[in-house]
Amino acid sequence: MSEDLKEQPSLSAERRALLDLRLKHKRQHAKSRATIARGERTGVYPLSYEQERLWSLHMLDPASLIHHLNRIMTLEGPLDVKALQDSFDEVVRRHEILRTTIALRDGLPAQVVAPARAGMLPFTDLSGLPAAEAEARAERMATRQAREPFDMAEGPLMRTDLVRLTPGKHMLFMTIHHVITDWWSFNVLYGELSTLYLAFTDGAPSPLAELPIQYGDFARWQRERLRGREVDEMLSYWKRQLSGAPRLLSLPTDRPRPATQTYRGRRYHFNFPSELYRSLDDVGRAEDVTAFVTTLAVFQVLLYRYTAQEDILVSTPSANRSRLETESLIGFLLNTLVLRGDLSGNPTFRELLGRLRAVVVGAYANQDLPFQRVVKEVQAERNLSAMPLVQVNFVFLSAPTPNLGAALPGPAAPEFAGLNVGWTNIDSVASEFDLTLALENRPDCLKGFFEYNTDLFDETTVSRMAGHLRALMEGVVANPDGRISELPLVTEEEWGGLMEIARSKMKVARGKRRGVRRA
Repeated sequence: MSEDLKEQPSLSAERRALLDLRLKHKRQHAKSRATIARGERTGVYPLSYEQERLWSLHMLDPASLIHHLNRIMTLEGPLDVKALQDSFDEVVRRHEILRTTIALRDGLPAQVVAPARAGMLPFTDLSGLPAAEAEARAERMATRQAREPFDMAEGPLMRTDLVRLTPGKHMLFMTIHHVITDWWSFNVLYGELSTLYLAFTDGAPSPLAELPIQYGDFARWQRERLRGREVDEMLSYWKRQLSGAPRLLSLPTDRPRPATQTYRGRRYHFNFPSELYRSLDDVGRAEDVTAFVTTLAVFQVLLYRYTAQEDILVSTPSANRSRLETESLIGFLLNTLVLRGDLSGNPTFRELLGRLRAVVVGAYANQDLPFQRVVKEVQAERNLSAMPLVQVNFVFLSAPTPNLGAALPGPAAPEFAGLNVGWTNIDSVASEFDLTLALENRPDCLKGFFEYNTDLFDETTVSRMAGHLRALMEGVVANPDGRISELPLVTEEEWGGLMEIARSKMKVARGKRRGVRRA
């Protein structure tokens, strides 16, 4: 046991274990300050583990839109088109990954980087058209860009368009394949674009320092690093943590699961009162857990009530940006963590929070092991009908961000000097998981959505899920010491409907009895 813990004789065994995990995480975090070396610029690099996973999925279904990430930025005000185009070219020059395709080299997939060139942001002027026609044409352009399949080998894996609607209104469309980016990266890109645009409109040179590494260096370092004692420790943790875990969450679905996993998806949006969130957060704070852990616990109780399974796996995305060199890097660094919920013995909600707290701390202390490696080590057989290991995903954002639709926290998107900026995206939802719950704490409400596979669930079913989730939250706030099997699941509206059905059935039954007596 560490010396730090020996100085805490009054701590419970659970608290000691929790602090030990935190100290381990701090030690690993200190190690993570070590430099990722910048290698020779060969133009060809190995795939990272998560790139390999996405490339494999793409090869199974090249027409799938599941990993298309798109953003639309609306710019209102006087725009210097040439400065913005030059800024974009400079961002692409700086980040090799934006010039990368995935092609076979010696029989294995590899990153292939193309030389930097000008003209990466095409410009279309629609200001001569009537306003309605210009808007409609721009929408068609954005939709086509977002929904056209990517060719991994031929590329490009990034598509962009700058469109002028009126002299004072422009739209920047961008669609990038997930294999070369993530949502944190989008904000890195916009941040650099904003900084460069400000400099170039003033006639100044780029103020940005050259990047210490490129994504290819990260991928090569990851492959080399995941050997030896450190990776053995992480593998040992995940093998222990997931030993004996169920491979499928038996959610009741509206239709049988297809033989091969599909990714057709949709989102059901909802808002809960901010007072409910604050009260729920108070319950968690009393048990020394974050709002992430508290809301995750509610979600796991919901899944437990639907499935009667006491052992529940839920995944969550990790930005995986703990190293200084990766904070300003564009690329696919996101990792998937598996969080195992132990709901055995019908615990109280407070007891569940204590169990889940240790699980979350342990997972983040071992977050550097790629999900691809975890799957390979702990799941021998691949079930083509479902996501490996975990079919349900959870995302919680604790502060307002333009990224709830992306379902991953990241730095706030910047403003452009002298311009009003708006953000949106093309609705081309696909669902990698059977079900994803995304929540975001906003000043006026708890905002969220369920993303669901439409081959499994109907919208009416998911709508009821949202109602049940709220009922559980209200039940936890009212009685956090209640057993998880006894927390209310049915909403008042649903309860009223059930009572009305019951009353109707009773009337019918009474009518039948009267008819029998008259006979």
